Amino acid sequence: MKYYHFIIIIDVARQTYVYHYSSQDQAKVSKAREKFRQSLDGLPLIFGLHMLTTDEASFESVQAMDPYFKGMIEVNDLKEFRKKFILYLDEFGLNKIKAKTK
Repeated sequence: MKYYHFIIIIDVARQTYVYHYSSQDQAKVSKAREKFRQSLDGLPLIFGLHMLTTDEASFESVQAMDPYFKGMIEVNDLKEFRKKFILYLDEFGLNKIKAKTK
């Protein structure tokens, strides 16, 4: 069976993190994309985005299919990924929320 993967890539402190969601249902993947976007509300949306398919739901199946993804750390919790994303923005001076609170 075919699994659709939604993958967001960011680099924080020389480590690459990915937010990963997969499903056999494209509508669920679309809903996950919207939920992800909402989780970053108020932040600049600057990241690498990949959409692809494999025969399994796991991020490991993505890594097996394409060595580009090897060594990346998967984060599935939106709150945890948001924290990493804010650090990512901080590294580039792009965190407008933090700048407004100073």
